[in-house]
Amino acid sequence: MQSSQGSLVPGSRAHLRQGGVVLRPLKNTLFCPISASGSSAFGGSNSAVLQNCLDLEQNWTFFKGLNAWVHWFIVQLPSWYDTLIRENLWDSIMKLSFAISMQQTAFDAVGRGDWKEILAYMVEMGYDGIELAIGDPVQVDTMELRDHLNQHDLCLAAIGTGQAYHDQRLCLVADEEQVRVKTVELLRSHIELAANFGAIVIIGLVRGKLKEQSDPKRAYSYFGKNMVEIDRHAQEFGVDLAIEPINRYETDYLNTVDRAVGLIDVSGLKRTGILLDTFHMNIEEPKWDESIRMASKYLKHVHIADSNRQHPGRGHINFPEIFRLLNEAGYKGFYSGEMLPVPNLQTAIRDYYNYMRSFQ
Repeated sequence: MQSSQGSLVPGSRAHLRQGGVVLRPLKNTLFCPISASGSSAFGGSNSAVLQNCLDLEQNWTFFKGLNAWVHWFIVQLPSWYDTLIRENLWDSIMKLSFAISMQQTAFDAVGRGDWKEILAYMVEMGYDGIELAIGDPVQVDTMELRDHLNQHDLCLAAIGTGQAYHDQRLCLVADEEQVRVKTVELLRSHIELAANFGAIVIIGLVRGKLKEQSDPKRAYSYFGKNMVEIDRHAQEFGVDLAIEPINRYETDYLNTVDRAVGLIDVSGLKRTGILLDTFHMNIEEPKWDESIRMASKYLKHVHIADSNRQHPGRGHINFPEIFRLLNEAGYKGFYSGEMLPVPNLQTAIRDYYNYMRSFQ
């Protein structure tokens, strides 16, 4: 559509095709076809045409502002978002990590393989931290680990200790004193390693099972006594411990949040809190909301896996509700994926990350 003077009418299809919707019609170049007789070349009064020109300019101002916002969301927001999550400035952003093993293990609900290659893939995905399952911390090259984490700008979120029980049969409630002593010494080494990275040390399967001991009541007393000693060592190094309530099929005590909280309070533990694992909670906790509220002031770390111990979305756990409850509880720590690597580890790492980020 062209005017009698040969220029394109602002707002016409031809005008939009020429420069696209972002072509700015400046006031001094607006074509306002006003005739000397008081009516426009296309009919209507001069005042009506002038008003249309003014409306066009106002509409352009609106769309220009909208275009700026779209540009900000597409170009600027990703870098702004990355800054926020790295500097922990926005509490509602979930910090994501994934549990992998640094050493060979028979435990299958963890990432296994070359930890450096796995770490590199996690960085590609955008993870903020990593959880390392470590059977023997003495074998870990602290400088090498620090260099890799610094190189990729990752945090060491937590250190898992369950391989000591799973692979070495060490535990805190063993009948044999030498086994208990060795387990405590091993956990002291975990604490000293964690102190280099500000990581949490998890007290999970390393607790052992009471029914495997000759006197379950006495074995439970061993656990309380040993936790006091370990907690004192954690105080000296400024490290937090996290007792993980584990389902009844894997251990036979401290299966629920209320039992773990009770042990912490009775024993007077200063640096020991709670780890919530959604897979275990789905089996043991009768009411999610009550358990999360009870754990809130003790909460140090969270493990995420669905009801079938695969990545979220493959089972029936209501994760949106859990995230809402954790947010209400004021949780600001890591959400660490600990799950079966189904159908393979790379897919589990990718799908876990994408699922979790879909809530942000």
